Order: sequence, then structure tokens, then C-alpha cells
Amino acid sequence: MPGDVAPEPDFELLRSLFFEVARGAPIVIAAYDLEGKILLHMGKGLERLGLQPNQFHGMSVYDVFAGADEALAQIRGALKGELSSNIQDYGTSVLETWYCPLRDGAGRIFAAASISTDITERELARRELADRLATIEAQTQAIRRMGVPIIQVWQDVLVLPIVGDLDSERTSMIMERLLESLVSSRARHAILDLTGVESIDTHTANQLLQILGAVTLLGVQGLVSGIRPDVAQAFVNIGVDLSRVTTAATLHDALRRCMLDSAKRSAPRRG
Repeated sequence: MPGDVAPEPDFELLRSLFFEVARGAPIVIAAYDLEGKILLHMGKGLERLGLQPNQFHGMSVYDVFAGADEALAQIRGALKGELSSNIQDYGTSVLETWYCPLRDGAGRIFAAASISTDITERELARRELADRLATIEAQTQAIRRMGVPIIQVWQDVLVLPIVGDLDSERTSMIMERLLESLVSSRARHAILDLTGVESIDTHTANQLLQILGAVTLLGVQGLVSGIRPDVAQAFVNIGVDLSRVTTAATLHDALRRCMLDSAKRSAPRRG
């Protein structure tokens, strides 16, 4: 009813409940006075740490946990009224700890408390999931690399057949592998064959132009072959300027052009 005075808490009930929770739950509860003396240190979570309840009772937390700078800083913060938390790996277990001040009836801080929850199983599951995701990512990258075949068909000619859709990640991988191959092989020609590309959009077209631009910066002639009629129409419709791009109807035509250019370069000069 409105205006009714809340009943006084049953401290005996709270005390019994506290000890039962500490005894059965995988937690560690500790309390520290204003000087850092350990007033209480108990909980079932101590078993996994190889400790006994109240083993450190009466000792200074700054001595017992010397070197645990982060935890000690948070205990000091709790004694000043700050709330904080951290996660600590003890090897055999992983604990998530919350630090808080304890106040008397007048609101004055007289101690600090830490409540640690054993999250070992959760952390192991998280790490296992992270490892699996890393494995999947590595496999995905391997598959992507397999999907970027670069073929040296002539002494100074590389061919990169492009099949399927292009996204930013795949384009970056194509550019990286192609540039690495051009440098290592010292090729003078790079052919991007689009025979396997059935459709194209503005984003993909611009990605291709970026690849060709990077190739040109290495002093290599970039050619595009195998553009299908519908893809050519798409280039026109989306307004992509191919006037500066050397194109060939088929991969065979592009190869012949590169070979003729190589022959001219290697032919002895007269006079």
C-alpha cells in the first residue's frame, strides 16, 4: 500500500543466504577494510584456485596480491567509491571480477568488496569459437587465392582469367597477387580475361579500372580480353570510359598482340 513503511531486512536470512550462495556458487567473495586488510575471502570458486576459505584473512591485500597491479588499482578505486570490473586468467581458471564500495547506514564507505565469477567454461568456448572462425577465415582466404589463378603463358605475358563477381576484398587480393607476379616474373604484359564474366556493374567496372591502373604504374601494358556483348553494353550504359584501355575480342587475339609487341622489342635495330 502507498505510504507503508518497508519492513526491516531480515539480517539473519540475508546472512544465511549469503553463506549458501558463497558455498555453492562458482564465485569468490572478498572484502577489504580501508587499509586493505582482507576481512573476508570465501566462495566455492576458491577450490579451482587451490585456496582455502579465509586463507588470507587479516593479511594485507597489497602483500597477498603484490604484482596484480590492475586488481589492486581497482580495489583502491572501490575504497574511494568507484565501481569497476576486469577479467583475469589464472591458468587453471578465468575469473570476471566486480569491485564496489561498501557503505554504512550514513552512506560512508567503510570497506570494499570484490565478487569474482568463474567464467572458465565461457572463456574456453569463446576461444574455441575464435579459433574456429580464424580457421574458417584462413580456409576462405585459401579458396579465394585458388580462385585467382595467374598464368604465365609466355616469357613476359601473364593472364588473369576473372570468373564470377568482384567485391572489394577479392579485388584487393587480385591486385596484390597480380602485382607480385608481375614484379617476380618481370612480365611486360598482363591480360585480364573477362570471358567468364556474364554481367558487370559500376562498382565492378571501377574495380577493374583500378587493377589496370596499378598495372600501368609498374610500366606493364594491361589488356582486357573476352568482353561479351552484354558486358560491353553494360560498360556503355554505366558510362565507364574504356577509351584508354587496350581490348581484344578473345584471349587468343590478346596473346597474339602481346607476342607481336615482344617480337618488335627483341628485334635487332637496323643501321
